[in-house]
Amino acid sequence: MTTLTLLVRASHSAQLKQVDELLKSQFEDLDVEMKVLGNTVNRWVQVSISGEDEGVAASYIKKEIGTCPTTLENVENSSVLKGYILKFDNNRQELNVDVGVFEPKVTPATISLARLQT
Repeated sequence: MTTLTLLVRASHSAQLKQVDELLKSQFEDLDVEMKVLGNTVNRWVQVSISGEDEGVAASYIKKEIGTCPTTLENVENSSVLKGYILKFDNNRQELNVDVGVFEPKVTPATISLARLQT
């Protein structure tokens, strides 16, 4: 069984149901059982995949939807990450972005205004 944290956020059960229906329709011809496990601390959607074609399904999810790194150890230096803008701190002139790092604690990416202007 493979557990993935999708690069998708859901605030309530209706959104989780939509993600579940979308994934099940994508994998209906594969020999996999897919289950939405729920949300993480920052509302990232977690799913489990099992079955003969779980590798194919996991590759599809990683390529087409994206997955969160979940820990700092999974983030490589100079890697390209996707995320959601949390806020712009006008006092510090920084942009905070949630890139899906939440273990052992939530760690947003911080980008300085000078870096953004470059």
